[in-house]
Amino acid sequence: MTLPTLRGKKTQPLPTLCNELIFEILSWVPVKSLLILRSVCKSWKAIISNQSFIKFHLQRSPKDAYVITASKHGEYVAAQPCKMRSLFENPTSISITVDNSCYLFKADEHCFNFVGSANGLVCSLGSAITASERKIWVRFWNPATRLLSKNSACLLVDVTNDPFSYSMFGFGYDHLTNTYKVIVICYDGEGKITWVKVHNMGDTFWRDIHNFPDFLAARTNGQVRRDGIYVSNNLNWIAVSNSNSYKQSVIVSLDLVEESFTQLSMPCAFDEVYLEVPFEELYIFLGVLMDYLCVSYDDFYKGTNFIVWQMKEFGVQKSWTKVLNISYYDLKVDCELNERHLLSLFPMRMYKNGDFLITLLYYDDLQAVMYNQRDKKVELVKFYNSIQWIFEIDYIESLVSPL
Repeated sequence: MTLPTLRGKKTQPLPTLCNELIFEILSWVPVKSLLILRSVCKSWKAIISNQSFIKFHLQRSPKDAYVITASKHGEYVAAQPCKMRSLFENPTSISITVDNSCYLFKADEHCFNFVGSANGLVCSLGSAITASERKIWVRFWNPATRLLSKNSACLLVDVTNDPFSYSMFGFGYDHLTNTYKVIVICYDGEGKITWVKVHNMGDTFWRDIHNFPDFLAARTNGQVRRDGIYVSNNLNWIAVSNSNSYKQSVIVSLDLVEESFTQLSMPCAFDEVYLEVPFEELYIFLGVLMDYLCVSYDDFYKGTNFIVWQMKEFGVQKSWTKVLNISYYDLKVDCELNERHLLSLFPMRMYKNGDFLITLLYYDDLQAVMYNQRDKKVELVKFYNSIQWIFEIDYIESLVSPL
């Protein structure tokens, strides 16, 4: 294309960029801007919609930038991503605006939870219970593109003969088949596994996973994270070994590619702390810190310290490394031991300089703590009524479609 000048002379053709260079430039652009740029021309739309570009863009998306928060709005609960830095820079200004970017559901309609997140997709869980059965379904949500899938096929659980049975869940990504999978582990009233099922995103059915291990559910009077933690292509849950003469906490790991289970051991120091503590009184959580599996707990009998371990090499017991050991006094937590069951702490983030972001829920009072290990300084932030929940799942923006 050439353009005439004011004097009637023609200029040189406008320079054009090759598709490879456009691909590279667009891969650094945030998702919300890319959604607008799709309208520039057909070639840009084709690039942005291409699966190879979506995967490449995902690799460059900022990690650990967002958490999923939720708050009540009348009879509804609205969920929305929130930037991590906003929690501390101006927490009183944080609010959730009810619009089409929210995940909106009725607070008293069925049971609801977010199971987990992988590659920018968030898996939500819904269930409805009657006297004879429990209905379970999932939906997939991309907050960045504002796309939400329809309800999956319902999984029906017969509770007629065992009303105390219950389920644990997990959501992750099978990189070999490019498949997103939801796992349901059903336990009977005694805590024994009765069946395991998997649902692939896009399918219209649930199928069985056979050869599941002989473990007991980690049902306690304390607090144990029930949803599976996705790390290193595996989903991980806290469980109880059923092969020893005494109850021993272990980690049950499911390889999402092979769909096979293995057992991981806790840090050695964990058994020393809890050797004489009734399992029913455990306070323990699994999580992910800097892409490593982590476990956090307190020294129950003393009730004085919050401890975090990190598995530096997945599946290798000797790689457990203690990365935090801080007293509740230093965290400015005022909680009597007999009220410990009302206190919930979870390490949301660990930064390269060793700082920790910890959420703290005491009664209905939600707070966040930033702990500077180097200077032993604590910054405490209260959210007032703007946020009622912070879900302990890692979320990143992506173009991955949930449809």
